[in-house]
Amino acid sequence: MSTRESPFTAGFDLDGEAVGSALRYAVFDPLQALSFWTAVLLPLAYLPLVANGLGDGETSVLFALVLTNAAALVLGHGHAR
Repeated sequence: MSTRESPFTAGFDLDGEAVGSALRYAVFDPLQALSFWTAVLLPLAYLPLVANGLGDGETSVLFALVLTNAAALVLGHGHAR
């Protein structure tokens, strides 16, 4: 077995901290920002439902909006801290 480095990995060190930082910057931060703004703006969708009265199918829509808003509040909690 040879001890030579592969040409594909030569000079390429995976630093766990750098990978974690890049992943946070590329995935977690935008997801948190989107969740925050979803939590801020989603209650505006409640207004037409409540103002017009809730029909048969609209109760489940309102319930789904409230659950989505709660999830967005949890995910977007630490945005811009």
